[in-house]
Amino acid sequence: MEDNKDKSERLKHLTSELEKQKKKLKEIQEKISELKTFPEFYEKDIEYNKGWIKFNEASIEGHKKKMEETPFLEEREDQKKKLAFHIRQIEEHHKKYISYSEKELNLLKKWISFYEEIIKHSQEQIEFLNAKIEENNLESSGQGIYRE
Repeated sequence: MEDNKDKSERLKHLTSELEKQKKKLKEIQEKISELKTFPEFYEKDIEYNKGWIKFNEASIEGHKKKMEETPFLEEREDQKKKLAFHIRQIEEHHKKYISYSEKELNLLKKWISFYEEIIKHSQEQIEFLNAKIEENNLESSGQGIYRE
């Protein structure tokens, strides 16, 4: 009788652990699905800022050309200010945004990989628990389990 109680308690424990693992697995799978929507955001942000860099580089060339062509000191000074503005935009704004987005994209990829590893281990544990439950059920039914 005591043996049946032990088996019953073991089965209850294994079943409880199995449900916990299934719940964890489902939550992690949902989290991965959510995280996999983010890379597109960062990739678009990177491309957007690269587009602005190209625009600013073209503007820089235009201002340099106007500086060379104008004989007027005032206009040359105005072109220098515009040139400096575009250089600052590239260096202090767009390149920094690209850097931040690339860092976040790389971290996001690491998180996805980390969660995929958790899923792999969780699935292994679910298989293990299922096997133990099956083993416990066979022992409880009196059929026994063949072991070498």
